[in-house]
Amino acid sequence: MKLFNSRLRSQKHMKEKVSEIMTTDPITGTVPSPLNEIVKILIKNNLTGLPVKDVKNHYAGIISRRDIFANPAETQAALVMRNAKTVKEEDSIKSAAIEMLNQHRRHLTVVNENNEIAGILTPQNFLQVVKEKYGNIKVKDLLKTITIPVWGKTPVSILPTLMRLSGVFTYPVVNSAGEFIGLLTDRDLFDKIDLKSTTVLSEAGLGEDEDPWSWG
Repeated sequence: MKLFNSRLRSQKHMKEKVSEIMTTDPITGTVPSPLNEIVKILIKNNLTGLPVKDVKNHYAGIISRRDIFANPAETQAALVMRNAKTVKEEDSIKSAAIEMLNQHRRHLTVVNENNEIAGILTPQNFLQVVKEKYGNIKVKDLLKTITIPVWGKTPVSILPTLMRLSGVFTYPVVNSAGEFIGLLTDRDLFDKIDLKSTTVLSEAGLGEDEDPWSWG
């Protein structure tokens, strides 16, 4: 009977603390360093963003692909990173989710009592909790009915500006007949970055040193 009750309590246990769902020992960057070094880490490890620490191993900020797109001419990581708010390991999952929503970002750094990076949260970390609490919600109830399509022959140099101004980072691609032919995301653009360039985006044809609208 005791064994049965123990199993029953275990089944009913809902994860409550950040430490229970966070990704531990995340890949990090360091400042000061050239931005290209951060870009290399992101591409090599197929990451969308990473926390950054200083030379004393303390949390300094976070850099994501969106931050890089928003600063196409910068060459130093410290000038691109955001000193975003963090959460602690003992914080509640609910408070962490609210903080992520407030930041309108997909990465949230977890620090310990010494302000050292202990982990990271992304939407994927919340999936099990969402499944347990909201498993009956249908996909159709979450769909966005308004999207921003792009034409398949649109020059790629226009897209970083479009993403930055619209705040939208995923686009359905259509042909001249308005038919869906694929999907384009900021990851697709990020993979085009020239790591040998003096600036991260400009030399890749994705910067703002030329008029991206001068086409067609």
